[in-house]
Amino acid sequence: MRPAVLAALLTACLAAGCLSLHDPLNLEGSFHRHQRGFSADVRWGEWEKAAEYVEPAGRAEFDALASALADFRVTDYEVREVKLDEERTSAIAVVVYQGYEASLPVEREVVVTQRWRHDDDAGRWYVTPDADLAGKLGAAGFRTAPVGTR
Repeated sequence: MRPAVLAALLTACLAAGCLSLHDPLNLEGSFHRHQRGFSADVRWGEWEKAAEYVEPAGRAEFDALASALADFRVTDYEVREVKLDEERTSAIAVVVYQGYEASLPVEREVVVTQRWRHDDDAGRWYVTPDADLAGKLGAAGFRTAPVGTR
């Protein structure tokens, strides 16, 4: 292939965003897919699917929390802020969930902080859910609390 044609193709790929010298492994795009997937699974009450995004060491705690939130219905969510570190190996996402308890249909919102890390060996992102979720739910007026705090 001629050098001029090769240079034109490379320039076109860079301009189209399919190649990035800043993020050659597309970790940022991968992060956004994982973060949206987790938030959407929480939104629709797909707790088992959401658990697949959770750090393996924290899945039992997440499962207990999910069962405690069985009465909680999320009506919408908004990702308000995302900060990826320069190496694109960790990130923080601030997400606002709106919802209600089925037994008390008054809509409220909860702001949570998701902490993410990229696992190079697994080639994917894992989340550590907000450690103070129980307190945030209580402060928002929800009666739902994790197992052991009711």
